[in-house]
Amino acid sequence: MDLPARALAALGLVLALTAASGALGPHLSGLLAPFPIITSVLAVFTHTHAGLDQVSILLRNFLFGFYGFAAFCFVLAVSLPTLTVAPAFALATAGALAAQATTFLLRSRLLPFPSTS
Repeated sequence: MDLPARALAALGLVLALTAASGALGPHLSGLLAPFPIITSVLAVFTHTHAGLDQVSILLRNFLFGFYGFAAFCFVLAVSLPTLTVAPAFALATAGALAAQATTFLLRSRLLPFPSTS
């Protein structure tokens, strides 16, 4: 229903970032591209449809998800100089899954889910 609006919002942000990429440079453009765009689009639409409490949950869970992304990028950057592409990506995927599993286990012990009763 609102999927076309989400797609257009993301497209607008990507086009703006692409237009500014010459001034920002490749490193900053690459850093800004994946998560800030999707996070901002999802946050706005979640707030519109479900309210502030759901946006807080969304952003908290995005934050925990970033550990897996960081692990993936780190392992890939370290392994690409010595491995071929497929093994490096496989190792990076395993690293991301391990980081996500660790984060999930630590989070469930430190921050238990609120009771729904």
